Amino acid sequence: YRPSYNVSPGACLPVVRKAAVGEEAAPAIHCMKWGLVPSFTKKTDKPDHYKMFNARSESIKEKTSFRRLLPTNRCLVAVEGYDKVRTIFLHLIYQILLVIVSQNLERRFYEWKKDGSKKQPYYIHFEDQRPLVFAALYDSWSNSEG
Repeated sequence: YRPSYNVSPGACLPVVRKAAVGEEAAPAIHCMKWGLVPSFTKKTDKPDHYKMFNARSESIKEKTSFRRLLPTNRCLVAVEGYDKVRTIFLHLIYQILLVIVSQNLERRFYEWKKDGSKKQPYYIHFEDQRPLVFAALYDSWSNSEG
C-alpha cells in the first residue's frame, strides 16, 4: 500500500473489515483493490476493476454479483471528504472501529459526470472535519498466477 491523492479503480485502498468469519471476529485493516472482481471470474481472465466499482444502494439487491456479498462481505472506507463529480478520497482516516494508525494519508478518486459539455464538482464533507464512512462490499479472486 502506498499513499496517493489520486485513486482510480484497481488501486489498493485500506479498508476495515472483519479479520475472520463469525460475529465475534475483530475488525482489521486490509489493503484491497477498488473495483469488484467476482470470485467466480475465470483465473485466466484479466480483471476489469472499472466494470463493478460502484454498488448503488437502490439496485444492490438486484445484481447477483453484489447481492450474494451483502450478508458476509461488507467493509468500511473512511474519508475526510469527496468531490461528487471528480475528486473523492481526501485523507483516509484510520480511526474507524477503534483501529488507530498514526499516519495521516491522502487519497482521492475520480467519478466523472457530464451534463452536456459541462462538468461541475461539489466537495462534500463535514464542517468539523470528522470522517465520512462509506459502506463497501468485497470479494476474493485469484488469477492464474495466484
